[in-house]
Amino acid sequence: MTVRDLRVTDTAGAEILKGISFDVAPGETVALIGESGSGKSMTAKALMGVLPAGLSASGDCRLGTQPLLRLGDRERRAVSGAMISLLLQDPFTILNPLTTVGTHLAESITAGGSPPGAAIADQVRERLEQVGLGEIEERYPFELSGGMRQRVALAAAIARDPAVLMADEPTTALDATSQRRLLQLLQQSQRARGMSLLLITHDLRVALSMSDRVLVMRHGEIVESGTAAQIGNDPAHSYTAQLLASEVPVRERLVQLRPVPRPALDPAPISDHPSRVSAKSGDLLRVTGLRKAYGGGRRSSVKQALQGVDLVVGEGRSVGIVGGSGSGKTTLARCVLGLVTADAGTIELTSDSEGSIDISDRSALTTTARGAATRAIQCVFQDPYASLNPSHTVGFTLAEAVGQRLRLAGTRGSRAEIADEVEALLDEVQLDLALASRQPGKLSGGQRQRVAIARALAMRPRLLVCDEPVAALDASVQLEILEVFRRTAERGISMLFITHDLAVARQVTQDLVVVCEGEVVERGSTEDVIDAPSHEYTRNLVAAVPTGKRSWLD
Repeated sequence: MTVRDLRVTDTAGAEILKGISFDVAPGETVALIGESGSGKSMTAKALMGVLPAGLSASGDCRLGTQPLLRLGDRERRAVSGAMISLLLQDPFTILNPLTTVGTHLAESITAGGSPPGAAIADQVRERLEQVGLGEIEERYPFELSGGMRQRVALAAAIARDPAVLMADEPTTALDATSQRRLLQLLQQSQRARGMSLLLITHDLRVALSMSDRVLVMRHGEIVESGTAAQIGNDPAHSYTAQLLASEVPVRERLVQLRPVPRPALDPAPISDHPSRVSAKSGDLLRVTGLRKAYGGGRRSSVKQALQGVDLVVGEGRSVGIVGGSGSGKTTLARCVLGLVTADAGTIELTSDSEGSIDISDRSALTTTARGAATRAIQCVFQDPYASLNPSHTVGFTLAEAVGQRLRLAGTRGSRAEIADEVEALLDEVQLDLALASRQPGKLSGGQRQRVAIARALAMRPRLLVCDEPVAALDASVQLEILEVFRRTAERGISMLFITHDLAVARQVTQDLVVVCEGEVVERGSTEDVIDAPSHEYTRNLVAAVPTGKRSWLD
């Protein structure tokens, strides 16, 4: 595939892609990397002919002799799937939830013709076996895990053996073990077919582990290209160096979390047990024998989300909860927050005013106890846009949170006092006061997450529950948010930090709890659990963290 002077413009003439050029040789893997808004996905959409309304593409882009940008609808249907195919980040965007897996694959196979029925069934089974799935033809997408759905999407994308597969962030939504397995399958499928692969990702470690060559994009332009070794070991462009510096390591805790320019690409590690400004003693939260099950209706079996989980969060301690998708991490967080009620077990919160409170069932608490629990425990979720009212300004959102805290405490504050506190909260999360007049839709993803953190801090909590709070952010933005969490911890606020990323856990937690299928399989200091894991499941989690080396997928 050859791409020359590819440009994408909107109706006003503004350029989104600014004349990019590159080649993908037969059987070669080329990674296209860059942060959100760099133009990576727009490149794939332009080549597939699926640009959003109002955008147009120009340039000379060819797959063999086929001019990809000048295909008619009929020609496009003949080329798509058979010569070039696209694997997207979210399999739900291409999988009909009301259509079985077998039907999906059969439709993909028969798009190029209609072989006999028995042959179709055989090919469906063969395609599923190629991506490591058994007999799931009669199951629906919503009955599968995220990793299984993405494997089905991969099977559909390569069903007609395309010459080029473009994989657009295919593992972003997966945990580390599922990510590694999918990339291994992708690599095996590529080698078996001699297929070219254009891998679009914001994860530089994944790109370096998978690709022969790397293209670095920024603001619609390719700012650097080279072999994976050249880009990883000796980047020529300062932006590439910044991307490398933004990748947090799993084997050490960094002194500085902000992206730094070259040559300071390897910040010195610090102790995994930093002192806290306001070190305290004693337990703040104690979880004992927690159990929670879902399902059990006429059409679903019982799913044991939590199976006797024990957990302790000390005063001023940051505890990480790690595990793969479906391990029970989020269910544990929701139980602690009172969003769901456990079937059995207890959750005890140490209160300054009322001693130990059993908060296992929030509906059974007195008004006073419920208010104390709400003030003491606050949350930060993965998607701040979903948790912030899009019609309210930042200032209104924070003022509302401050007012709620005062009401729960039985007091009131003047407008001036609340305004001063809003300004202090913005300063705490390093946001400019001018942003107080903006709505969430006018903020970047990182800015929105800072607002979400500030809103949680407005309640002056003793425990902050963070559920994958940086999973959806670019690496450089992720560093900035992790630094905010560090500052929060240094104020003596305890944290329950839920993540599937061990490298992230290394940077912000002191203690680590590993959860697998609703059970705690290992616990200890973050340093000990990551550097010397004792359980096989933990060892697999550590091994699944991308290293940036080709041997990672062996």
